[in-house]
Amino acid sequence: MVHASHNFYLKFFLDRGINVFTWNYRGYGKSSGTPSPTYLKSDAQKVYSFLRTQMKLTGKIGVYGRSLGGVPASHISNLVDLCIIDRSFSNFKDMAVTKY
Repeated sequence: MVHASHNFYLKFFLDRGINVFTWNYRGYGKSSGTPSPTYLKSDAQKVYSFLRTQMKLTGKIGVYGRSLGGVPASHISNLVDLCIIDRSFSNFKDMAVTKY
């Protein structure tokens, strides 16, 4: 989200007083491990739990998932108050057939 191509959304949220928490998927940035659909969903649940239990957030939480981020965002959509899925895909099989 802090990559130059996503600055619009980061600024959009921050300008409206919305706190932002970002993380790298496994295997991206400085995160270790290998990304997979299962890990994307599991990690999203862990991040949500961290925000509620460790950071003690009690207010509303929204998630924004762009492209691959649509998978974890939609997975925890039933736990949050707002879910934005931006330019994602319908399922991994469709994406794989189109991409490869």
